[in-house]
Formats: sequence, structure tokens, C-alpha cells
Amino acid sequence: MRYSVHLFLLAATWLLSLSASAEPFRAAISRISVPGETPFEVLIAYPTTTSEAELAEGPFKFRASEDGTIAPGSVFPIVLFAKGNGSAAGSPLVHHDLILHLAREGFVVVAPYYPGMPRPFINRPRQTRSALEAAVADERLSGHVDPNRIGMMGYSFGGAVTLIMAGAKPNLALLSAYCREHGDDPKACEGVPTDNSLANIPSRKSDYVVPLKALVLLEPYGAPFGTDDLMTLNMPILIYRALQSDLRADGNALSLARNLPVPPRQASVPGGHGVFIAPCPPKLDALCSDPPDVDRVAIHDRVGDEVVNFFRSNL
Repeated sequence: MRYSVHLFLLAATWLLSLSASAEPFRAAISRISVPGETPFEVLIAYPTTTSEAELAEGPFKFRASEDGTIAPGSVFPIVLFAKGNGSAAGSPLVHHDLILHLAREGFVVVAPYYPGMPRPFINRPRQTRSALEAAVADERLSGHVDPNRIGMMGYSFGGAVTLIMAGAKPNLALLSAYCREHGDDPKACEGVPTDNSLANIPSRKSDYVVPLKALVLLEPYGAPFGTDDLMTLNMPILIYRALQSDLRADGNALSLARNLPVPPRQASVPGGHGVFIAPCPPKLDALCSDPPDVDRVAIHDRVGDEVVNFFRSNL
């Protein structure tokens, strides 16, 4: 009997170690279209058991199953993803490694291809809400996503969109005052009027708020938010900043950390503002170049694991 128990324990230990080291899923991607006056596409990344193949979008190459079947037998939490640059259209696949890592770990990622439009503080939350509704209604995902377990992750201006989606009120008067006093923060203040034209615009909650349970902010644009504008955000929040960023931390990431009603978890990585964009060919110097002592691949491996653990604990 003792010998049988010993064999059972050895077998159980072996199976546990095997399951811990094995990647639980492969990653699939699909695109859906959201109609409207300005239609746009949405990237959906999700767990699959279908084999991955090498794909490319622009200069970025990655492995995923295109339009593979979602993994059966499970209901997955949703992570909304908001890219940066509030003024220009672009692809969320500039963050493909983080997005696909979440998919392989059992999350359905909904990431809009935001069209270039004015008033991004209003339009991007609206587009993100529409993207979520379209994804939940898509027959390929029906029955496989849990609309009661939604988190959101945003980079740069996408961090501001994430906060707005969670209930924060963008304060344009505060942003204008910040930029009057901080000409040394051009990344936060380019194009922001510093006269009194925004002084009387009240901050207000967006019409497109989603009941988000956890937020991850990568180098977030935090200058448009004061203490009163963030007071309803009581969910767990993880904030990353880059130590050599030209987006001033004390007016953005660190300001948010001070002003949020519940102290967020904070983390930092070496590198500049663009370090959270996926590694890519050297020809895209502005996006892909790092100082010699910055290992972007290693940073993304670490951040990906930390983000997965954070969402897994809070969704």
C-alpha cells in the first residue's frame, strides 16, 4: 500500500509540473467590422487549439492562427486594449506580443483599429464600447466569453482611454493649465491650447463607461486627470512607466498614482516611451530603437507574465 501511494504521488507531481510548464493555448486572431458613419475594424485575439503560422502586418511579424476556432469547453475573460496616439489611425498589432501572450494564457483581447478622428477623448471610448459590443455579439465567440469579467489595458493615450472607460472624467481645463506650466512635457502637451479656451469646459463622465474589474496602464497619459476626476475608480490598477521616457512621469504616471483613490500597483522598466511597442525591424528607428543596455524582448517577457498574473488575479 505504501508503495502504491508513493507511485501515485510521483505521478501526480510529474503531471503537475508538466501542466505548469506547458503553454495552455495557442493564439488566434480575427477581425470584425463595426459599421457606422466612420466604420472601423477590431482585432480579436483569443485562445485556440489550432496550429499557429507566421503572419505579418506592416513591419511586424508574429505567429498566430488566422481565424482559428476558439478553444472549446471554456468561458474566457475579456481584455479591452487601447493603442496610443490619440490623433492618428493605426494598428493595435504594434503590441502583438503582449496581445498574443494574453490570448495564449486564456484571455479574449478586443483591440480596435481606431480611425483618425477629432475629439479622441469622446470618440475613442465610444469606439471601444462599440468594439466590445460587436465582439460579444460575434457568433464565433458566442458562449465563450464572460461579459461580467472585463479588464482593460492601454498604452500612452490608450491609458487615458482606459481610465475614461472605467469612469474617470477627462479634465481639459486641468490639462490646459498643466501644459501652460510644463512646456518641458511636449509629448503630453503638443496641440493642447494653453490660452483660456478650455478653462470653462467641465469635466464629465463618459457615456460609454464599461464595468471594468481591473486596469493595466502602460506609460499612461495622465495629465488630464485630477483627484476629483478619478474618485470613482476603486478597481485594482497596475501602472507601468519607462524610466527614460520623454512623457514626464511626475505629470502623468506618477500623478495618477498619487491621485487615484486606491493606491495602484506600480512598476517600472528601463527604456523610453516606446519600449512597450513590440520589437520590430531596425528601419522603424523611432518605434524600435533602444539604448544598448535595454533588452526590449526581456522587458516584454517580464511585463507579459506580470500582466497575465494581474488579470488572472482580478478578473
